[in-house]
Amino acid sequence: MSIKYLILFSVALLSVNSAFCQSLPQDGNFSLDGEIIGRDTGSIILWYFSKDNKTKADTLKLTGGKFHSFGTVNGVCEALLWTDLKNRDFSDPSVVRFLLEPKRIFLSYKIADPMHPVITGSPAQAEKEKLDKVKISLLNNKRQYYEGIDSTNRLLKSDATSQLKNQRAELLVKYDSINRLIKVIDVKYILGHPNSYLSSYLLYQQRRKLSVDSVQMLYSGLANGAKMSSLGHLILRELYPLTADNDFRKANPLVDNEFDQRLKKLHSFYDIALRDTAGNRVELSSFKGKYLVIDFWASWCGPCIKNIPSLNQLIKNYSSDSLQFISISLDQGVNDWKQSIVKHHFTGLQLSDTAGFNSLAAIYCKALWVPTYVIAGPDGQIVKYDAPQASEPELQTLLNGLLKQRSSIPNGGSGTKGF
Repeated sequence: MSIKYLILFSVALLSVNSAFCQSLPQDGNFSLDGEIIGRDTGSIILWYFSKDNKTKADTLKLTGGKFHSFGTVNGVCEALLWTDLKNRDFSDPSVVRFLLEPKRIFLSYKIADPMHPVITGSPAQAEKEKLDKVKISLLNNKRQYYEGIDSTNRLLKSDATSQLKNQRAELLVKYDSINRLIKVIDVKYILGHPNSYLSSYLLYQQRRKLSVDSVQMLYSGLANGAKMSSLGHLILRELYPLTADNDFRKANPLVDNEFDQRLKKLHSFYDIALRDTAGNRVELSSFKGKYLVIDFWASWCGPCIKNIPSLNQLIKNYSSDSLQFISISLDQGVNDWKQSIVKHHFTGLQLSDTAGFNSLAAIYCKALWVPTYVIAGPDGQIVKYDAPQASEPELQTLLNGLLKQRSSIPNGGSGTKGF
């Protein structure tokens, strides 16, 4: 894409007005009616964030292809309608993504034409679709390159030739180039429309492609309605652990001022205490002097579950005298957590924090998603954020290096069993 092409996009962008800027609604009630054209019966799932910013998944029955749902949302959130329950790919066309807000909304989805669902009744969604028309060529090219990369990755599993590797590398360069152009357009829109819920959506989409300082600046410029929405909460949830600006945290509390004060008082991971499966309070300071491998997971997280056999093996192989494995569930439901431990034969120390990503442990360890692995040193200070996962050999290499380094120090502790 040339600079001239980008300028044309920017000019077109300016024509997208802010007619759909909203203030935060009070009741948060929405009603969703829809139809799946091409299927009369079966089930679909509506996934969204409720008014308290917690995830909600409603299973809806189709009657003559029609469905109905209602609930509450906090301002605006991104909703996902899973029309094919066998699909596990978020990017699959059978998953309809749209902006859900407290309105009467209608959704029409054709099995034969999955790329063009029709959503009416949501001003935020209408605003997004208007902006998408400005970016249509970029979005189409992005989808084309994504499909090419996905196809090449599948071929590389059985035929890792240099030609395929070069083809994949070329596609990745083009894909990244498109993403950079989209980022410029989205940031320009955010700056020009601080009152819009769409701006909070765009910032959430771009948050990991921008520096922490840039995200903080753009978030600070949003109107209160956009900040206080579920979309704004998702941005803050990731920004809050990453920023070192205490004034920003004070002005934008993730939970409340009391939580901010508790977080400030944490000097190490040892200052945290959590409950085990029996409900007993476990003071993490009881593991002083050991390296800690902290696994943040959840029962609903597929990659977390896939890590369990590898983590169980690591627990067997390493000496507990010098290394302690701690699994912290971020499930909101204690029963889901306990049942998953039994179902998947999960061993080791199992702790729970039902506050999820808003918990002291998750925020202190910068656990923005699951699975997240973190390594704490014998003094409780974090030595590695976002460490390799149990299924990755790099984790074993990292642990062996830490233990070897420690064993070279007098009275530094023992090594490992089996490595």
